[in-house]
Amino acid sequence: MRMFKLVVAAMLVAGACSARAEVITYDFSASVAQISNREGDESFDETVIKGMSVGIGNTVHGRFSYDTSAPVWGGEGDYWKVYLNVGALSAKFDNGPTIGDRPEPYTTLLDTSNNYPVGPGHWLDSFTFSSYTSSPGEYLYVQLVDLTGKTFSNSAIPEQLTLDEFFQRNFYYYMNVGADEVHVRAEITSLERVAAVPEPETYGMLLGGLSVLAAVARRRRQV
Repeated sequence: MRMFKLVVAAMLVAGACSARAEVITYDFSASVAQISNREGDESFDETVIKGMSVGIGNTVHGRFSYDTSAPVWGGEGDYWKVYLNVGALSAKFDNGPTIGDRPEPYTTLLDTSNNYPVGPGHWLDSFTFSSYTSSPGEYLYVQLVDLTGKTFSNSAIPEQLTLDEFFQRNFYYYMNVGADEVHVRAEITSLERVAAVPEPETYGMLLGGLSVLAAVARRRRQV
């Protein structure tokens, strides 16, 4: 009985240690709602990205992931925090190009706000996950905004995102090639959390514990 308790205790401690850091992944779909130039004073029905056509109404599917254990990199007070290089973001237009997949490293930023003051008697909660690289410039980000300031309880990295709780739900893509720059805004229509896959260390811990328990059971039968 004593051996059994020791094994269970060791497994619980190891499980608690591995649970401290969690990488959360979401899949999303969005519909292209606006295509414009850099200044935003000229709109288009379609554009060309990486040699492929993208137009109004096209669907884009994407995925982003972030580590909830990432340290705070910047921000302001308790109502706005910024985290640097916390994960990854990429997307693909239906029958169109994949974006966020260049071989060079991307810089990712995650900033969250809770009850951020935007005017007398007005606050907002927001979640913005961005990824960008340069030469040529490529910038994509997911932005969720709640104008009531009631979605989050604090400005820590959220472990749960529910699309219906946000008033503004957009995916943005900017591409800058020389003097040309195109801006694409797509309205997010679905957001689904991807089930976490246990890491190899977790399986190893489980199998190790089961092996010890099996050995204890054999010993009892022999006695």
